[in-house]
Amino acid sequence: MGADLVGADLVGADATLADGFATAALAAGPEAPALLTHLARRGWEWLTVGTTGRLTHSAGFPGQVTTTAAGPAAETAPRPAVRATAPRPAAGRPDGR
Repeated sequence: MGADLVGADLVGADATLADGFATAALAAGPEAPALLTHLARRGWEWLTVGTTGRLTHSAGFPGQVTTTAAGPAAETAPRPAVRATAPRPAAGRPDGR
């Protein structure tokens, strides 16, 4: 995990915070595991996707997390919570264009 993240989803009660925490996890580089562990202790659930397609998630992430032969997939059960994904910019340009 860490600098090799390409995606982060967080589930919690506040959409704005979920988006901010997902962005922070991607920006945290090698500190991402510590940040996500800290957030999990405070009730936030998370799922990350690494550059190799490896999925990592908190113990309470809703639904089932599976990997298929075609690539990783995360399935979640319907839940009145918020899921936010922070995209990474394209290589070479800070604005992703």
